[in-house]
Amino acid sequence: EFQTIPTPLSIGTTRVEVSRLVFDMGTVGIPLCFATDVDDKRLLTGDSRGNIGVFDMDSVVEDDKIPPTQVVTRAHGKEHVNAIVCCNGGSIVSVGNDGCVREYCFNSDGALQKTLSVP
Repeated sequence: EFQTIPTPLSIGTTRVEVSRLVFDMGTVGIPLCFATDVDDKRLLTGDSRGNIGVFDMDSVVEDDKIPPTQVVTRAHGKEHVNAIVCCNGGSIVSVGNDGCVREYCFNSDGALQKTLSVP
């Protein structure tokens, strides 16, 4: 679970209130890395327990929480996901403490499918 802290911002004479949102993966891992796919309006996160979470930025907020549309459980075993990046063509690449580089692609239903694992 991670969150933004409500903070008033002053931009010139305009005051903007930033709301508090919680992106709740429902895992015990600590979020370590993030990536955004601005074309498909997704936020991806990797945590300390090897999980990858996918959040739809157009999803409905309930009680200031945004649930994940998908969690890839133990994508890197129980090891940290150190980095995650969105690539062209709707794929993501993650690197973990398990020494693996993994590529996932979104299928037509919007679910992640592993397409490559090295080593």
